[in-house]
Amino acid sequence: MPAGEAAVALGNFAYDHQRWPEAVRHYQEAIASGIENADVHTDLGNAFRFSGQPEQALAQYTIAQKLNPQHENSLFNQISLFTEVLKEPARAIPICEEFIRRFPKSEKLPAVREQLERAKK
Repeated sequence: MPAGEAAVALGNFAYDHQRWPEAVRHYQEAIASGIENADVHTDLGNAFRFSGQPEQALAQYTIAQKLNPQHENSLFNQISLFTEVLKEPARAIPICEEFIRRFPKSEKLPAVREQLERAKK
């Protein structure tokens, strides 16, 4: 298995076992080796988020969206990052509205609408 793919596999294993710093390291190794996709950046963002680094998480979710604007999870994760972690619901409102506009058939739509209503209060 090529080094980048091995790093992703190790990152996924660490992620699944909630070993966030290890997951961060492996996902960064994968990206450094040339594996550049929205899934890896989103998983890296989540590992940052769960290790108490929300700004780094946001940066990774943003990169994921630039790589693949149709990547639902990276946009969805931004919503919960703003509402649940950063406690900045006003910043989540335009992202919720964008999610609803871009992914009208998503199974995540009920959760997004709920987050939007809470953010507007």
